[in-house]
Amino acid sequence: MATKVTVDLQSFPPELHRLVLDWYRWQEATLRGIRQKPGGTVVPDATPEFSFWLANPPRVADNELLLEIGDIKYYLSVEAEQWSITKRERNNRSPVAQLLRLDDAEKYLLCVMGDAAWATDPANSPSSRWYDQGLAPRTRLVPVDPDAEFSRQFLFVDDERMPRATMRTMSATWFSHPLLLTYEQVGATYREGLPPDRFTIEIVPT
Repeated sequence: MATKVTVDLQSFPPELHRLVLDWYRWQEATLRGIRQKPGGTVVPDATPEFSFWLANPPRVADNELLLEIGDIKYYLSVEAEQWSITKRERNNRSPVAQLLRLDDAEKYLLCVMGDAAWATDPANSPSSRWYDQGLAPRTRLVPVDPDAEFSRQFLFVDDERMPRATMRTMSATWFSHPLLLTYEQVGATYREGLPPDRFTIEIVPT
C-alpha cells in the first residue's frame, strides 16, 4: 500500500496549488535518486517535516512562494505585472527569470524540480537535451541590452508582441522548448526515463 502524505494548502493561493503539490512528488524522486528514503532519517533539532523530506516544505512569506530545491531556495512573486523568479544560493540572492504568464513560471520551476531528480545523470536530463537542440522552432531571442556582451535575453514565441520571458541566454535556450509545452507535458517529459519507484508517495491535498 502506498504511503499517503497530506498537504495543507490553505496558506497557498489556489493558482499555486499544483506547483506546491508537485514539489512533494519531485522531492521524493530526488531523494530516492540519491538512495535516500523520505522519512528514513532523523535530523536532530529539525522539524518533523524537514526530517521527513530533508528540506523545508513550500511556504508563502512576504507574498512570495518559497521552494527549496536541492541546496537552492527559489522565490516566486509578482513584480510589475510579471512573475519573477529569484534564487538564494550561499546567502546571495539573484534574479533568475521574469515571465509574462504564471503557467510559464510554473513550468520553469517544474523543470528545476525535475532536474534535481536527474542530478545523478545530468547529461541526459531533459533540460540538457533541450539545450543541445538549440533554440526551439517558433521562438526567438532579442538581447535586453544589445551593447552588452552577456546581455539577458527576451524570449519571444512566434510573432507575439510581448516577450514571454526574460532570462540569461543559456536558460532561454533550453527553456524555449518546455515553454511551448503544457505543464502536464513538461512533467511527463521529466518522468520519462526515471524508475517508477521514485514516485511512491500519494500526495493528498487538504
